[in-house]
Amino acid sequence: MEIIWKNVKHRFTAHPTVSEYVIRISLVVFTVVVAMSIPNLGPFISLVGAICLSTLGLMFPSVIELIVCWDTPGLGTLNWILWKNLFIIGFGVLGFLTGTYTSIDEMVTTWLDHTPVNHTISTNSSQGC
Repeated sequence: MEIIWKNVKHRFTAHPTVSEYVIRISLVVFTVVVAMSIPNLGPFISLVGAICLSTLGLMFPSVIELIVCWDTPGLGTLNWILWKNLFIIGFGVLGFLTGTYTSIDEMVTTWLDHTPVNHTISTNSSQGC
């Protein structure tokens, strides 16, 4: 919220406190609407995890190290830094592909098999209570 407010507070000079509360409430309502519109958040969370973990956790640090160390004389004995980073990048690509495929497959399976759930309580007159 602080990041958003710093960038837009100059537009709301008349009533800054009210404007800040309106923006806060709007963000909460938006979050609730998104959560309600997606019936099963599990596959989305796993998709975001597969994409972010593999790219931000594995591939980007290795690529950055290769870029930074590329001009230094040699990349270690037998270029071990290069091979290490290529292995990590390959492992990240494998995790990205398998995680993304699994998450998308789970989303498609969930939505194709999704039947509306009736949450009403049915009364059965054959029971004595």
